[in-house]
Amino acid sequence: MSDLSTKFAELETLLAGQAVTMGAYVDTVEAKLQSVLDNLDTIIINNAVNAKYLAAAILAADQCQTCPPPSTVVPPVETTPGAIDEDRCKRAQAFLQTMSAIFAALQGIIDFDVPATTSIVSAAYDTVISGIVAGDTVPLPSFAETVNVAGDTLSFAASRLFSGENISELFAGLLLDLRDAIYFTTDPTSAKSSYDAIVTGSSASATAKLLLSAAAYNALYSYYFDPASTPDLTGFDGSVCSGGLGDITACTIFSSEPFTTTDDKLFYILHIPPAYGPFPVATAGDYFGWTFEEMTGTPGKAMAVYYWDTSDTLHLLDARQVGEGAILLNAHSHAIIVQTLDFNDDAHPFTCRICPPA
Repeated sequence: MSDLSTKFAELETLLAGQAVTMGAYVDTVEAKLQSVLDNLDTIIINNAVNAKYLAAAILAADQCQTCPPPSTVVPPVETTPGAIDEDRCKRAQAFLQTMSAIFAALQGIIDFDVPATTSIVSAAYDTVISGIVAGDTVPLPSFAETVNVAGDTLSFAASRLFSGENISELFAGLLLDLRDAIYFTTDPTSAKSSYDAIVTGSSASATAKLLLSAAAYNALYSYYFDPASTPDLTGFDGSVCSGGLGDITACTIFSSEPFTTTDDKLFYILHIPPAYGPFPVATAGDYFGWTFEEMTGTPGKAMAVYYWDTSDTLHLLDARQVGEGAILLNAHSHAIIVQTLDFNDDAHPFTCRICPPA
């Protein structure tokens, strides 16, 4: 028995010593792992800086670049408001079609290991934009934006050796989300914000996100989403975009759309998905506290507002005469205290500003 006690005592001493040794090893490993993490952070930061210097050096060696360089001023994105309607849906598709062509061109540069110099990227943009048929001139990116895209293309080309990403395929995977997000905006600036938000929330790599955002330049947003521009919208279906009033967080202007009844009577209606009722002219949903303001209309003509109750019975909520004179702003507003709405005007187009509860 005494021998067992002695052996257990020796084992206890041995285990205690091993525990101390293992504890020391753990402390050492933990310190070394932290050191590795710190060094990785430093390497990542240094690599990012080196990539910028490398890009600058490659771009500086471009014999075809303009000398001296043109203005580095980047034009701001326009803020001219427009209505959310079929025209905007078509504009969103036309914008994204142009961006698809741009990313296809950039991917071609990457696939053939062509150095993404400023002049090469500029030539890619020029080829895409010059091939667009439009009623007016489609702008090109500024020099500063082109340099930025060239640098981001170089970074993406280097990183894809590990990720295997294809910038054109990544963009194609975002098209539907981008289309609907852009459609449900009211000006070029908000279109850019929605585009960038979709890109940021995607599963693309960090370098891919930089290129996806940078390639969409300011003047292109201003061109496609300024109501005064005349892009070629041939072949685009203005009814494919989706979105509902519940998606808006700020006052938004909508344009009416023509609707012909089965007995050939023409109305202009607000047709905002999802539709509801015996006629496809209602805005379904719960809009307690929302405000609908007529912004433009035909003087002397009546604006009617109907609603369906929970028993699918149609009621006239209000009918008013638009004030005399030219196009009016804030002619009147309806404080909505019902659930499902139908705004219409007998054969006269109008616009309506819709505001969520404050």
